[in-house]
Amino acid sequence: WGGNFWREFRLMEAGTTVRIAFVGNSFVYFNDLPGIFTNMCKFNDPPITLITKQVAPGGQSLSGHSTDPKLISMLSKKWDYVVIQDNSSIPGGSLDGKDREKSLDVLKNTFVPLLIKSGCKVVLYSTFGHRHGSIYHEHKKDYPDFVTMTSKTIDGYQTYAQLLRESGLTVILCNAGEAFLTIHNQISNPLEDSSLFYRLYYPDSFHPSKLGTFLVAHTFYAQLFGNGKTLDVEWNSLESAENPKFDQKLKERYDEVFVPETPNPTDALVLRSAAEQVYRN
Repeated sequence: WGGNFWREFRLMEAGTTVRIAFVGNSFVYFNDLPGIFTNMCKFNDPPITLITKQVAPGGQSLSGHSTDPKLISMLSKKWDYVVIQDNSSIPGGSLDGKDREKSLDVLKNTFVPLLIKSGCKVVLYSTFGHRHGSIYHEHKKDYPDFVTMTSKTIDGYQTYAQLLRESGLTVILCNAGEAFLTIHNQISNPLEDSSLFYRLYYPDSFHPSKLGTFLVAHTFYAQLFGNGKTLDVEWNSLESAENPKFDQKLKERYDEVFVPETPNPTDALVLRSAAEQVYRN
Protein backbone atom coordinates (compact mmCIF):
# COMPACT_ATOMS: atom_id res chain seq x y z
CA TRP A 1 0.00 0.00 0.00
CA GLY A 2 1.03 3.58 -0.62
CA GLY A 3 3.94 2.55 -2.87
CA ASN A 4 6.01 4.92 -4.93
CA PHE A 5 3.49 4.82 -7.78
CA TRP A 6 1.08 6.67 -5.55
CA ARG A 7 3.52 9.19 -4.15
CA GLU A 8 5.34 12.32 -5.20
CA PHE A 9 7.76 13.90 -2.79
CA ARG A 10 8.88 17.46 -2.51
CA LEU A 11 11.37 18.27 0.19
CA MET A 12 10.83 21.89 1.20
CA GLU A 13 13.85 24.09 1.66
CA ALA A 14 14.77 24.22 5.33
CA GLY A 15 14.24 27.49 7.12
CA THR A 16 11.27 28.52 5.00
CA THR A 17 7.71 29.34 6.01
CA VAL A 18 5.14 26.83 4.80
CA ARG A 19 1.39 27.42 4.61
CA ILE A 20 -0.81 24.37 5.25
CA ALA A 21 -4.63 24.19 5.28
CA PHE A 22 -6.33 21.22 6.95
CA VAL A 23 -9.70 19.98 5.68
CA GLY A 24 -11.14 17.21 7.84
CA ASN A 25 -12.99 16.51 11.06
CA SER A 26 -12.22 15.24 14.57
CA PHE A 27 -9.32 13.16 13.25
CA VAL A 28 -7.68 16.56 12.68
CA TYR A 29 -8.77 18.49 15.75
CA PHE A 30 -8.41 15.72 18.35
CA ASN A 31 -5.17 16.52 20.23
CA ASP A 32 -4.70 19.50 17.87
CA LEU A 33 -2.85 17.69 15.09
CA PRO A 34 -2.06 20.97 13.23
CA GLY A 35 -0.55 22.45 16.40
CA ILE A 36 1.45 19.31 17.18
CA PHE A 37 2.78 19.19 13.63
CA THR A 38 3.62 22.91 13.69
CA ASN A 39 5.67 22.50 16.87
CA MET A 40 7.35 19.36 15.54
CA CYS A 41 8.60 21.25 12.47
CA LYS A 42 10.29 23.80 14.73
CA PHE A 43 12.74 21.02 15.68
CA ASN A 44 13.88 20.65 12.09
CA ASP A 45 17.44 21.92 11.54
CA PRO A 46 17.05 24.73 10.64
CA PRO A 47 13.47 25.23 11.89
CA ILE A 48 10.53 25.14 9.49
CA THR A 49 7.80 27.64 10.34
CA LEU A 50 4.25 26.51 9.59
CA ILE A 51 1.24 28.74 9.16
CA THR A 52 -1.87 26.57 9.46
CA LYS A 53 -5.61 26.91 9.33
CA GLN A 54 -8.28 24.26 9.61
CA VAL A 55 -11.91 23.62 8.80
CA ALA A 56 -12.69 20.43 10.71
CA PRO A 57 -16.19 20.04 12.18
CA GLY A 58 -16.80 16.76 13.95
CA GLY A 59 -17.86 13.91 11.67
CA GLN A 60 -17.68 16.00 8.52
CA SER A 61 -17.42 14.40 5.08
CA LEU A 62 -16.02 15.84 1.87
CA SER A 63 -19.59 16.18 0.59
CA GLY A 64 -20.50 18.19 3.69
CA HIS A 65 -17.40 20.33 3.33
CA SER A 66 -18.27 21.18 -0.27
CA THR A 67 -21.17 23.41 0.78
CA ASP A 68 -19.44 25.01 3.78
CA PRO A 69 -18.68 28.72 3.20
CA LYS A 70 -15.77 28.49 5.68
CA LEU A 71 -14.15 25.80 3.53
CA ILE A 72 -14.67 27.76 0.33
CA SER A 73 -13.22 30.88 1.96
CA MET A 74 -10.17 29.03 3.30
CA LEU A 75 -9.35 27.38 -0.02
CA SER A 76 -9.72 30.66 -1.89
CA LYS A 77 -6.39 31.69 -0.36
CA LYS A 78 -2.89 30.61 -1.41
CA TRP A 79 -1.48 27.50 0.30
CA ASP A 80 1.63 25.41 -0.14
CA TYR A 81 -0.21 22.28 0.95
CA VAL A 82 -3.85 21.42 1.54
CA VAL A 83 -4.44 18.35 3.73
CA ILE A 84 -7.69 16.54 2.91
CA GLN A 85 -9.34 13.93 5.14
CA ASP A 86 -12.78 12.38 4.60
CA ASN A 87 -15.17 10.91 7.17
CA SER A 88 -13.51 7.67 8.30
CA SER A 89 -16.43 5.48 7.17
CA ILE A 90 -16.51 6.72 3.57
CA PRO A 91 -13.27 6.07 1.60
CA GLY A 92 -13.49 2.28 2.11
CA GLY A 93 -16.75 2.14 0.15
CA SER A 94 -19.15 1.06 2.89
CA LEU A 95 -22.89 0.89 2.13
CA ASP A 96 -22.34 0.01 -1.55
CA GLY A 97 -19.94 2.91 -2.00
CA LYS A 98 -22.65 5.55 -2.45
CA ASP A 99 -21.03 8.03 -0.08
CA ARG A 100 -17.62 7.43 -1.64
CA GLU A 101 -19.09 8.29 -5.04
CA LYS A 102 -20.33 11.57 -3.54
CA SER A 103 -16.83 12.27 -2.25
CA LEU A 104 -15.31 11.57 -5.65
CA ASP A 105 -17.88 13.85 -7.28
CA VAL A 106 -17.19 16.81 -4.97
CA LEU A 107 -13.45 16.25 -5.23
CA LYS A 108 -13.70 16.59 -9.00
CA ASN A 109 -16.27 19.36 -9.26
CA THR A 110 -15.74 21.45 -6.11
CA PHE A 111 -12.30 20.78 -4.66
CA VAL A 112 -10.21 20.47 -7.83
CA PRO A 113 -10.97 23.97 -9.19
CA LEU A 114 -10.27 25.50 -5.76
CA LEU A 115 -7.06 23.51 -5.28
CA ILE A 116 -5.73 24.38 -8.73
CA LYS A 117 -6.45 28.06 -8.15
CA SER A 118 -4.74 27.89 -4.75
CA GLY A 119 -1.57 26.59 -6.39
CA CYS A 120 -1.07 23.97 -3.69
CA LYS A 121 0.07 20.41 -3.45
CA VAL A 122 -2.55 18.07 -2.00
CA VAL A 123 -1.80 15.87 1.01
CA LEU A 124 -4.31 13.05 1.46
CA TYR A 125 -4.53 12.09 5.12
CA SER A 126 -5.34 8.42 4.69
CA THR A 127 -6.83 7.47 8.04
CA PHE A 128 -6.92 4.23 10.05
CA GLY A 129 -9.67 1.78 10.83
CA HIS A 130 -11.44 1.84 14.16
CA ARG A 131 -9.81 -0.35 16.79
CA HIS A 132 -12.39 -3.18 16.68
CA GLY A 133 -13.80 -2.45 13.23
CA SER A 134 -16.44 0.19 12.68
CA ILE A 135 -18.08 1.51 15.83
CA TYR A 136 -21.21 2.20 13.78
CA HIS A 137 -23.77 -0.58 13.41
CA GLU A 138 -24.64 0.32 9.80
CA HIS A 139 -20.99 -0.03 8.74
CA LYS A 140 -20.01 -3.06 10.82
CA LYS A 141 -20.76 -5.56 8.04
CA ASP A 142 -18.37 -3.80 5.67
CA TYR A 143 -15.77 -3.04 8.34
CA PRO A 144 -15.85 -5.99 10.78
CA ASP A 145 -12.32 -5.45 12.13
CA PHE A 146 -9.43 -3.01 12.11
CA VAL A 147 -7.44 -4.67 9.31
CA THR A 148 -10.39 -4.84 6.93
CA MET A 149 -11.43 -1.25 7.56
CA THR A 150 -7.87 0.06 7.24
CA SER A 151 -7.17 -1.90 4.05
CA LYS A 152 -10.36 -0.67 2.38
CA THR A 153 -9.69 2.88 3.53
CA ILE A 154 -6.18 2.83 2.06
CA ASP A 155 -7.61 1.61 -1.26
CA GLY A 156 -10.21 4.39 -1.16
CA TYR A 157 -7.63 7.13 -0.66
CA GLN A 158 -5.61 5.70 -3.55
CA THR A 159 -8.72 6.17 -5.69
CA TYR A 160 -8.98 9.77 -4.47
CA ALA A 161 -5.30 10.28 -5.30
CA GLN A 162 -5.75 8.93 -8.83
CA LEU A 163 -8.67 11.29 -9.52
CA LEU A 164 -6.75 14.31 -8.24
CA ARG A 165 -3.64 13.43 -10.22
CA GLU A 166 -5.67 12.95 -13.39
CA SER A 167 -6.96 16.49 -12.76
CA GLY A 168 -3.40 17.82 -12.89
CA LEU A 169 -2.69 18.15 -9.17
CA THR A 170 0.40 16.95 -7.32
CA VAL A 171 -0.67 14.56 -4.57
CA ILE A 172 1.20 13.21 -1.56
CA LEU A 173 -0.39 10.27 0.22
CA CYS A 174 0.19 10.50 3.96
CA ASN A 175 -0.72 6.96 4.93
CA ALA A 176 -1.46 7.11 8.64
CA GLY A 177 -3.54 3.97 8.22
CA GLU A 178 -0.50 2.03 7.09
CA ALA A 179 1.45 3.36 10.09
CA PHE A 180 -1.26 2.09 12.46
CA LEU A 181 -1.30 -1.21 10.56
CA THR A 182 2.47 -1.52 10.98
CA ILE A 183 2.11 -1.24 14.76
CA HIS A 184 -0.82 -3.68 14.73
CA ASN A 185 1.13 -6.31 12.81
CA GLN A 186 4.13 -6.14 15.13
CA ILE A 187 2.09 -7.34 18.12
CA SER A 188 0.92 -10.91 18.75
CA ASN A 189 -2.22 -9.75 20.58
CA PRO A 190 -2.88 -6.17 19.43
CA LEU A 191 -6.28 -6.01 21.16
CA GLU A 192 -4.76 -6.61 24.58
CA ASP A 193 -5.48 -3.36 26.42
CA SER A 194 -1.84 -2.89 27.40
CA SER A 195 -0.53 -3.21 23.83
CA LEU A 196 0.86 -0.23 21.98
CA PHE A 197 -1.70 -0.69 19.20
CA TYR A 198 -4.61 -0.63 21.65
CA ARG A 199 -3.21 2.52 23.24
CA LEU A 200 -3.18 4.37 19.91
CA TYR A 201 -6.88 5.05 20.55
CA TYR A 202 -8.93 6.85 23.13
CA PRO A 203 -11.60 4.86 25.03
CA ASP A 204 -14.14 5.41 22.23
CA SER A 205 -12.01 3.05 20.08
CA PHE A 206 -11.84 5.26 17.00
CA HIS A 207 -10.33 8.65 17.83
CA PRO A 208 -6.53 8.77 18.03
CA SER A 209 -5.00 9.08 21.50
CA LYS A 210 -1.96 11.26 22.03
CA LEU A 211 0.13 8.25 21.00
CA GLY A 212 -1.95 7.97 17.84
CA THR A 213 -1.59 11.66 17.01
CA PHE A 214 2.16 11.41 17.73
CA LEU A 215 2.35 8.64 15.12
CA VAL A 216 0.27 10.61 12.60
CA ALA A 217 2.39 13.75 13.04
CA HIS A 218 5.62 11.82 12.51
CA THR A 219 4.12 10.20 9.41
CA PHE A 220 3.37 13.69 8.07
CA TYR A 221 6.87 14.92 8.88
CA ALA A 222 8.63 11.94 7.29
CA GLN A 223 6.59 12.38 4.11
CA LEU A 224 6.72 16.15 3.73
CA PHE A 225 9.97 17.38 5.20
CA GLY A 226 12.05 14.54 6.67
CA ASN A 227 12.88 12.63 3.49
CA GLY A 228 11.83 9.47 5.32
CA LYS A 229 13.35 10.39 8.67
CA THR A 230 11.58 11.45 11.87
CA LEU A 231 12.65 13.74 14.70
CA ASP A 232 13.84 12.76 18.17
CA VAL A 233 11.41 14.93 20.11
CA GLU A 234 9.26 14.29 23.18
CA TRP A 235 5.50 14.77 23.19
CA ASN A 236 5.66 17.40 25.94
CA SER A 237 7.75 19.58 23.64
CA LEU A 238 5.05 19.40 20.97
CA GLU A 239 1.90 20.36 22.83
CA SER A 240 0.23 23.57 21.79
CA ALA A 241 -1.78 26.03 23.86
CA GLU A 242 -4.89 24.13 22.78
CA ASN A 243 -3.88 20.83 24.35
CA PRO A 244 -4.70 21.63 28.01
CA LYS A 245 -8.13 22.87 26.90
CA PHE A 246 -8.67 19.70 24.92
CA ASP A 247 -7.56 17.53 27.84
CA GLN A 248 -10.32 19.09 29.91
CA LYS A 249 -12.83 18.24 27.20
CA LEU A 250 -11.58 14.66 27.30
CA LYS A 251 -12.33 14.49 31.01
CA GLU A 252 -15.85 15.70 30.31
CA ARG A 253 -16.23 13.17 27.50
CA TYR A 254 -14.79 10.09 29.17
CA ASP A 255 -14.35 10.54 32.92
CA GLU A 256 -13.27 13.24 35.32
CA VAL A 257 -10.35 11.08 36.43
CA PHE A 258 -9.28 10.30 32.85
CA VAL A 259 -5.64 11.24 32.22
CA PRO A 260 -4.55 10.90 28.58
CA GLU A 261 -1.36 8.90 28.20
CA THR A 262 1.65 10.39 26.44
CA PRO A 263 4.33 8.38 24.58
CA ASN A 264 7.17 7.13 26.77
CA PRO A 265 10.67 6.96 25.20
CA THR A 266 10.35 3.29 24.25
CA ASP A 267 6.95 3.80 22.63
CA ALA A 268 8.21 6.89 20.83
CA LEU A 269 11.01 4.96 19.15
CA VAL A 270 8.60 2.28 17.92
CA LEU A 271 6.13 4.86 16.62
CA ARG A 272 8.84 6.83 14.83
CA SER A 273 10.13 3.63 13.23
CA ALA A 274 6.64 2.83 11.95
CA ALA A 275 6.32 6.30 10.40
CA GLU A 276 9.68 5.85 8.66
CA GLN A 277 8.69 2.40 7.41
CA VAL A 278 5.61 3.85 5.71
CA TYR A 279 7.87 6.17 3.73
CA ARG A 280 10.03 3.26 2.58
CA ASN A 281 7.10 1.08 1.45
